[in-house]
Amino acid sequence: MFRVKSLMRATLCITISASCLAACTDSIRLKNAQTGQIAQCGPYASDMLVGGNTQAQRETECIHDFQRQGYERMP
Repeated sequence: MFRVKSLMRATLCITISASCLAACTDSIRLKNAQTGQIAQCGPYASDMLVGGNTQAQRETECIHDFQRQGYERMP
């Protein structure tokens, strides 16, 4: 019985870890044309408990904040 619980617990931990790693977004780089400074938005880990679109909202807000300051997305 103890081995089964340990195995189940280990499987659960591995599954959660793999899900978290797979749910990370790529970073977005932006450059200020006047100053040459480079900013980065992300990567953000997924907030599975809060909602699936949370990381997308955080990324969008970050990009908009920098764009208001004169930054443009880099290719």
